[in-house]
Amino acid sequence: MSTIIFPETVDSLRSLLYLEPVQIPHHPNHKQNPMPGLAGFIPAPDLSPDTARDILLKMQDTLTGPPSMERTPFCSPDVCATLVDANVHRQAHVIQENLQVWVDGEFYNREDLAQTLKHPATSDGELLIALLKTRPAALSQIDGIFTAVVHDSQTRETHLISDRYALRPCFWSQMNGSLAWASEMKALCHLPGFHPKINRRALNAFLKVGYFFGHDSWFEGIERLPPATILTYSPVDRSITQKRYWGWDQIPSFSGAQNEKDLAEELGRRFIRAVGRRCPPEESVGLVLSGGLDSRAILAAIPNRANPVPVFTFGQPESPDVHIARQAATRKPADHTILEISQDNWLAPRLEGIWWSDGLLDLLHMHGIEHLDTMAARFQSVLNGAGGDGLAGAGYLFDPKRLDTFLTTRFGLFAQEDDIQHALREEYARAGSPHAFYVNHRIRCFTLHGTRLGLFKGITYRLPFLDNEVQEWLFSIPFSLKKNNRLYRRMLLSTFPEYFRKLPWQYTGVPLSWPNWAVTGYRIGRKLSGKKKSGFTSYPEWLRTPPASHLIQSLLRSPKACFPDFLPRKQVTQTWENHLRGQDHSALLGRYLTFEIFLQQHFEKRWRSAAQDY
Repeated sequence: MSTIIFPETVDSLRSLLYLEPVQIPHHPNHKQNPMPGLAGFIPAPDLSPDTARDILLKMQDTLTGPPSMERTPFCSPDVCATLVDANVHRQAHVIQENLQVWVDGEFYNREDLAQTLKHPATSDGELLIALLKTRPAALSQIDGIFTAVVHDSQTRETHLISDRYALRPCFWSQMNGSLAWASEMKALCHLPGFHPKINRRALNAFLKVGYFFGHDSWFEGIERLPPATILTYSPVDRSITQKRYWGWDQIPSFSGAQNEKDLAEELGRRFIRAVGRRCPPEESVGLVLSGGLDSRAILAAIPNRANPVPVFTFGQPESPDVHIARQAATRKPADHTILEISQDNWLAPRLEGIWWSDGLLDLLHMHGIEHLDTMAARFQSVLNGAGGDGLAGAGYLFDPKRLDTFLTTRFGLFAQEDDIQHALREEYARAGSPHAFYVNHRIRCFTLHGTRLGLFKGITYRLPFLDNEVQEWLFSIPFSLKKNNRLYRRMLLSTFPEYFRKLPWQYTGVPLSWPNWAVTGYRIGRKLSGKKKSGFTSYPEWLRTPPASHLIQSLLRSPKACFPDFLPRKQVTQTWENHLRGQDHSALLGRYLTFEIFLQQHFEKRWRSAAQDY
């Protein structure tokens, strides 16, 4: 049976939004709880130990969560580093001989790798040290989501290491010949002499497509650590070098007989193992279930345990997403709860979410942030379907010869936007294939930021479709066999028939088992009937009504607004007026609003949920 949790009407917030706010009040079900992560820097020779430690503690405070989180600040003349970790039993900070390691994240195959190395590693940090000492090339075999900092007291070098796909963000900067890093960009603002300056290239990309390209951040001089990278700082010449330890070109193309049935069955086996690795029996692992294919596939693959799986679905109770998810949840021993997103509850938590996420995520894409406390009370980790339909279903893949057509249709780019097209072509050239482009560009730069919001409430995110074995198999299979959901559809129907043969897919409205001609006929009939599918949210209308409309008026029309330093005021206000007249500019308005609030948070110290003075 599904439980529905309805939102509370926040009258006090609504009345406050009529005025220009200084600080957003707390949502009644939303406690302040910043994200766990890493922070640190290489201290300058003239920096006193007390000053260095004070800077480090300020950076740590930016990341600090509740008292239960473990903190490991360490300062020496060569390195100052800290880790805030939600799991006090995980040994995320390890010291062995000359090496000191801080690991933010987790490895899913630690025991397997430890057996291969014949090393009794009881923590991810110990395993990482063993790999670096004996088999550094085996870094590519780690299946996990992590960023690690390694300091060598003999060479005095410091290394930043990202996972294969850089799914645990780490920002870094080179200032005054030194190195600094942090899981949250805002922590770097505590560094002496740092003066944040908006990256105009990043702003252009954010307004056009909703996220940044490459390794950009909002501030010039701060970059995101690339995938599968070891960044090394040497104090001898104060140099920074970067080395890739893995690349997509290391995956061989599929050379066996291309039997679709066998390929689909092997994909199913690998996917089930991937989900199992991310569901340790000692943990409570939950799932956000939609009406799509990917989350339902995860639900089907979750190992059956004594306790029902905690499952949540976001949206309006009458939406197809909720209806289909409710049916899917009955196939599993699951405790299914529907968490409504409504006009009254969607906005307030997202203003705080902009601060949490460093403005990397447009507030219209923070679905579910309204209910993080409810979910955190039920599970420690959540499984997410990122990469399912986009890669397995080839929904984001294309023929490389048709790159320009893909960019035009997918991103709606026109001739006058050559700068954006050029940046995307550069991104594609670095990736080397449509598959790698999707992971590096879309998942890492966009999808991930919504997924990781749960970290701010201590919920670890896990992505089974980004499992190494699953990715290597999908990457090796020719595009022609994956195109139009061909392989993915076959895998789902053969591996999880109970979940897919009769239950509809939200995208088409009919089950996957229907032939293409029947799907086409159904969609034509629905179109002729004039019936429109209702979404799980109604952002275009919600923006036109209080409390959102009053917030937009107070921010974008205010003489004290920050955005006119970067964008024409008339362009922004005209977009708002056109939206009020019935046009749908919700996507662009969400980006304008996110940018303005981000600017006020950083430069005016408003709209933060907690006082954090730089």
